[in-house]
Amino acid sequence: MAYEFLKAKGFLLNFGRFGSIGASSIAQKAGVAALGLGYAGEEVVSTMMKAFKERRDFLAKSFGELEGVKISEPQ
Repeated sequence: MAYEFLKAKGFLLNFGRFGSIGASSIAQKAGVAALGLGYAGEEVVSTMMKAFKERRDFLAKSFGELEGVKISEPQ
């Protein structure tokens, strides 16, 4: 049993060093760029939020119309 534990521990340690844990560097840079927009990015974000809301509402309505499917109203 100790052997399996040590083997799993070694795997996790190696994964942490070489695997992907957390946001990628490109995602981090995109986040920093988005934060840098400040109020200038408000219009872009509002446009995206409107599009996402329309898609969400369409899917919720479509799934709700399927027989035998129950869906909670998304927030």
